Amino acid sequence: MSIIKPGFRGYAEFAGTSHRLRFNTCGLNATQDVEAPDLVMGDDTHNAWAYGKIDVAGSISGPVTESTGTFIDALEANLIEEDGVTINIKYYEGYTRAFSGCRLNSFTFNVSAGEVVNFSIDIIGVKREDSDPPDMLGFTKGEKLVTWDKSSIRVASSLHLDENGEPNWATLTFLDGLQSFSFTASNNFSRQFVLGRSDLFGDLVEGMKAVTGNVTSYTEKSGESIASGANYWDQYQGDYAYPIRFDIGNNLMVTATVRFSRGTTELSTGPIVTAMNFTGVTHWGRGSVSEV
Repeated sequence: MSIIKPGFRGYAEFAGTSHRLRFNTCGLNATQDVEAPDLVMGDDTHNAWAYGKIDVAGSISGPVTESTGTFIDALEANLIEEDGVTINIKYYEGYTRAFSGCRLNSFTFNVSAGEVVNFSIDIIGVKREDSDPPDMLGFTKGEKLVTWDKSSIRVASSLHLDENGEPNWATLTFLDGLQSFSFTASNNFSRQFVLGRSDLFGDLVEGMKAVTGNVTSYTEKSGESIASGANYWDQYQGDYAYPIRFDIGNNLMVTATVRFSRGTTELSTGPIVTAMNFTGVTHWGRGSVSEV
């Protein structure tokens, strides 16, 4: 009888650094398809084939811990490096894999009242190393998860800007009835291929950066929305971009300037919940205020 091996019992880290990321799901792999075209030759099978391109990509997701931001900050900092960063994945019983040239394609935070904050990072790389990295040291220190009570949204209107056009974040809150929010910051990498390459890996090209997301809130009465960007169905204020900041706790924050979509309210027995999407319209950043 064979023994089925367990899944992940490890973590992700940067080669040569102390940045480590705890997670519960990892799909970072080097995948490759076999291409077999149909041929007009009076046969019932495929008689020609070729290996397709190699795609190094995948997502890592799980609950946010107090050190999650350190990992994402380090990965984001390496975006400016042409060669990216090597990420080592520790599996079980010391098995490891190394993926080089990794870039942060996008990261998402999901926050809901009463639940642990969750993250998902989408990574795109250029190669899986032929040799595995050395056995990674154990990482057994206990660490606290970031909970919903540490998270908040702050949004500024034209009434909340100083003489320099910057919001005073310490004085701003969103609203008392906020139920949940989610945002995704994307770098939108694409993979490009060049003739005559010695391997089947592609090069990465960075695209337009974007921030998107949504918020939901309890409302006092039907028809009201949850942000100053759209007050009522018949009073839609689309002439102003709103500086907005998401605090996830432990110095995890993202700032952007966004425009809100028209809110939608779903009526049923129980509380009235209103949902609204937003789209970033200027530069975004980690821990800095975007321009208005």
